[in-house]
Amino acid sequence: MNEEMLSLLDDLVVAKHGKPLSVIEREIIRQSWQNVKYKDMQISNYTPSYIEKGLARNLWNLLSEVIGDGERVTKKNLKILMQQAMNTRSRHFPPAPPPSQESKDAIMAYNRSPDCDGTGDLIQEKRLRVSRKNQPGSWDRL
Repeated sequence: MNEEMLSLLDDLVVAKHGKPLSVIEREIIRQSWQNVKYKDMQISNYTPSYIEKGLARNLWNLLSEVIGDGERVTKKNLKILMQQAMNTRSRHFPPAPPPSQESKDAIMAYNRSPDCDGTGDLIQEKRLRVSRKNQPGSWDRL
């Protein structure tokens, strides 16, 4: 499974349920896509039995709601249903055009990555201030 398909699936899950796939769910999908048997799945801290009967079962139920279109998603039909979802999405939502050179130049002028809005620095600065306020004898005047 390529990252584009996994991102699409994650977007569909967020749109339907309001939260993204977990790291473990993404790994189950990746390994299922590669036809790895449950007993051979290497997911830290989880037994193959728990992966199959707990995590994967819940994941397939979730994906059935998101991409199943009335059909139950399973490990065996995941590829087919994902490809159908990709085809449906590409017909309804053509890919976004690449950023213009003007956009790229503006981003470079501000020396920021395209996905950075600067709020991370502000949040980090506020956390630092709060943590310093909570330490006795340090920076109480911020």
